[in-house]
Amino acid sequence: MEKSEFVTIFTSGNRASLATAKSLLRSAGIEYYVKGEDVMSMIGLEAIDGVPEIQVAEKDAKTAKEMLKDLQE
Repeated sequence: MEKSEFVTIFTSGNRASLATAKSLLRSAGIEYYVKGEDVMSMIGLEAIDGVPEIQVAEKDAKTAKEMLKDLQE
């Protein structure tokens, strides 16, 4: 991925919503990073001091937010 700023476009402590969001972004060819997902997986908790955040490059943020708008809790 070219160097750019990452922005948070989706947050969820719900594993199903997180998986769906990742799948939608992947199928659209949008690269992403999930901040906080490793902690949730290691401990097995839905939320711990915050929830996982999906981050994308600024240039993809508008498109990604639009794609995931129906998944927001």
